[in-house]
Amino acid sequence: MKDIIPPERIWMGIYFDREICRSIHPEVSIRFIDNQLGFGVFAEERIPSCAFVGEYTGLLIPWKKKSLHDKFHAIRYTIWGIKRKKFLLDGERVGNFTRCINHSTTPNLCLQSVYWKGIPRFIFLALKEIAQGEQLTFDYGTLFWKEHPSPPRLLF
Repeated sequence: MKDIIPPERIWMGIYFDREICRSIHPEVSIRFIDNQLGFGVFAEERIPSCAFVGEYTGLLIPWKKKSLHDKFHAIRYTIWGIKRKKFLLDGERVGNFTRCINHSTTPNLCLQSVYWKGIPRFIFLALKEIAQGEQLTFDYGTLFWKEHPSPPRLLF
Protein backbone atom coordinates (compact mmCIF):
# COMPACT_ATOMS: atom_id res chain seq x y z
CA MET A 1 0.00 0.00 0.00
CA LYS A 2 1.31 3.42 -0.93
CA ASP A 3 1.93 6.06 1.70
CA ILE A 4 -0.65 8.53 0.35
CA ILE A 5 -2.16 11.53 2.13
CA PRO A 6 -5.96 11.09 2.19
CA PRO A 7 -7.59 13.59 -0.23
CA GLU A 8 -10.15 14.76 2.34
CA ARG A 9 -7.29 15.87 4.64
CA ILE A 10 -5.83 17.96 1.81
CA TRP A 11 -9.25 19.41 0.97
CA MET A 12 -9.84 20.45 4.60
CA GLY A 13 -6.45 22.17 4.67
CA ILE A 14 -7.43 24.14 1.57
CA TYR A 15 -10.92 24.90 2.93
CA PHE A 16 -9.58 26.29 6.23
CA ASP A 17 -6.52 27.97 4.65
CA ARG A 18 -7.43 31.50 5.75
CA GLU A 19 -8.10 30.46 9.36
CA ILE A 20 -4.91 28.40 9.64
CA CYS A 21 -2.71 30.97 7.87
CA ARG A 22 -3.91 33.94 9.92
CA SER A 23 -4.71 32.03 13.11
CA ILE A 24 -8.30 33.27 12.95
CA HIS A 25 -10.52 31.81 15.65
CA PRO A 26 -13.59 32.76 17.66
CA GLU A 27 -13.12 34.91 20.72
CA VAL A 28 -12.35 32.66 23.70
CA SER A 29 -11.07 33.00 27.25
CA ILE A 30 -9.05 30.71 29.50
CA ARG A 31 -10.46 30.41 33.01
CA PHE A 32 -9.44 28.51 36.12
CA ILE A 33 -12.02 25.83 36.95
CA ASP A 34 -10.70 24.00 40.02
CA ASN A 35 -7.60 22.24 41.38
CA GLN A 36 -8.48 18.90 39.75
CA LEU A 37 -9.20 20.17 36.21
CA GLY A 38 -7.05 23.29 36.24
CA PHE A 39 -7.94 25.63 33.39
CA GLY A 40 -10.56 25.44 30.65
CA VAL A 41 -11.42 27.33 27.47
CA PHE A 42 -14.73 29.18 27.18
CA ALA A 43 -16.52 30.71 24.20
CA GLU A 44 -16.84 34.49 24.49
CA GLU A 45 -19.17 34.54 21.49
CA ARG A 46 -21.55 32.11 19.80
CA ILE A 47 -19.67 29.58 17.66
CA PRO A 48 -21.63 28.09 14.73
CA SER A 49 -21.67 24.37 14.02
CA CYS A 50 -18.75 23.16 11.83
CA ALA A 51 -16.77 26.36 12.49
CA PHE A 52 -12.97 26.40 12.77
CA VAL A 53 -12.17 26.93 16.46
CA GLY A 54 -8.38 26.76 16.55
CA GLU A 55 -5.23 24.85 15.71
CA TYR A 56 -3.41 22.67 18.23
CA THR A 57 0.18 23.90 18.40
CA GLY A 58 3.34 22.94 20.27
CA LEU A 59 6.85 21.59 19.92
CA LEU A 60 7.45 18.71 17.55
CA ILE A 61 9.45 16.06 19.42
CA PRO A 62 10.42 12.45 18.58
CA TRP A 63 7.82 9.87 19.62
CA LYS A 64 8.80 7.58 22.47
CA LYS A 65 6.25 5.32 24.09
CA LYS A 66 7.51 6.02 27.60
CA SER A 67 7.24 9.79 27.08
CA LEU A 68 3.49 9.52 26.47
CA HIS A 69 2.86 8.72 30.14
CA ASP A 70 4.34 12.08 31.15
CA LYS A 71 2.69 14.17 28.42
CA PHE A 72 -0.83 15.40 29.12
CA HIS A 73 -0.66 18.04 26.38
CA ALA A 74 0.77 15.95 23.55
CA ILE A 75 -0.82 14.56 20.39
CA ARG A 76 0.64 11.83 18.19
CA TYR A 77 1.89 13.46 14.99
CA THR A 78 2.70 11.45 11.88
CA ILE A 79 4.54 12.81 8.86
CA TRP A 80 3.42 11.07 5.69
CA GLY A 81 5.82 10.44 2.85
CA ILE A 82 8.78 9.44 5.02
CA LYS A 83 7.48 6.02 6.05
CA ARG A 84 5.00 7.59 8.45
CA LYS A 85 7.66 8.77 10.88
CA LYS A 86 6.10 9.33 14.32
CA PHE A 87 6.43 12.42 16.47
CA LEU A 88 4.53 14.09 19.30
CA LEU A 89 3.13 17.59 19.04
CA ASP A 90 3.74 18.70 22.62
CA GLY A 91 1.84 21.74 23.86
CA GLU A 92 2.98 21.40 27.48
CA ARG A 93 5.28 24.44 27.54
CA VAL A 94 4.77 25.99 24.12
CA GLY A 95 1.37 26.27 22.52
CA ASN A 96 -1.81 28.30 22.39
CA PHE A 97 -5.20 28.28 24.10
CA THR A 98 -6.15 24.89 22.60
CA ARG A 99 -3.92 23.04 25.06
CA CYS A 100 -6.39 24.05 27.79
CA ILE A 101 -9.39 22.39 26.11
CA ASN A 102 -10.67 19.75 28.53
CA HIS A 103 -11.94 16.21 28.00
CA SER A 104 -15.63 15.39 27.91
CA THR A 105 -17.62 12.30 26.99
CA THR A 106 -20.15 14.69 25.40
CA PRO A 107 -17.80 17.03 23.51
CA ASN A 108 -18.73 20.10 21.48
CA LEU A 109 -15.49 19.97 19.43
CA CYS A 110 -13.67 17.38 17.35
CA LEU A 111 -9.98 17.30 16.50
CA GLN A 112 -9.20 16.80 12.80
CA SER A 113 -5.87 16.20 11.11
CA VAL A 114 -5.54 18.21 7.90
CA TYR A 115 -2.77 18.90 5.43
CA TRP A 116 -2.09 22.58 4.87
CA LYS A 117 0.47 23.48 2.23
CA GLY A 118 2.00 20.00 2.57
CA ILE A 119 2.29 20.11 6.36
CA PRO A 120 0.16 18.03 8.76
CA ARG A 121 -1.87 20.23 11.12
CA PHE A 122 -4.46 19.53 13.84
CA ILE A 123 -7.53 21.73 13.99
CA PHE A 124 -10.57 21.87 16.23
CA LEU A 125 -14.02 22.12 14.63
CA ALA A 126 -17.35 22.75 16.36
CA LEU A 127 -19.55 19.65 16.39
CA LYS A 128 -22.62 21.77 17.16
CA GLU A 129 -23.48 25.37 17.86
CA ILE A 130 -21.67 26.50 21.01
CA ALA A 131 -23.31 29.16 23.14
CA GLN A 132 -21.47 32.17 24.53
CA GLY A 133 -20.05 31.23 27.94
CA GLU A 134 -20.00 27.47 27.21
CA GLN A 135 -16.80 25.54 27.90
CA LEU A 136 -15.05 24.06 24.84
CA THR A 137 -14.43 20.30 25.15
CA PHE A 138 -13.41 17.29 23.10
CA ASP A 139 -13.14 13.56 23.73
CA TYR A 140 -9.48 12.70 24.31
CA GLY A 141 -10.25 9.10 23.31
CA THR A 142 -9.58 5.73 24.89
CA LEU A 143 -5.99 5.60 23.64
CA PHE A 144 -5.10 8.75 25.63
CA TRP A 145 -6.50 7.28 28.85
CA LYS A 146 -4.76 3.92 28.27
CA GLU A 147 -1.42 5.75 28.09
CA HIS A 148 -1.99 7.83 31.23
CA PRO A 149 -2.12 6.31 34.70
CA SER A 150 -4.89 8.55 36.04
CA PRO A 151 -8.57 8.03 35.26
CA PRO A 152 -10.36 10.58 33.06
CA ARG A 153 -11.00 13.89 34.76
CA LEU A 154 -14.63 14.43 33.84
CA LEU A 155 -16.33 17.79 33.53
CA PHE A 156 -19.85 16.41 33.78
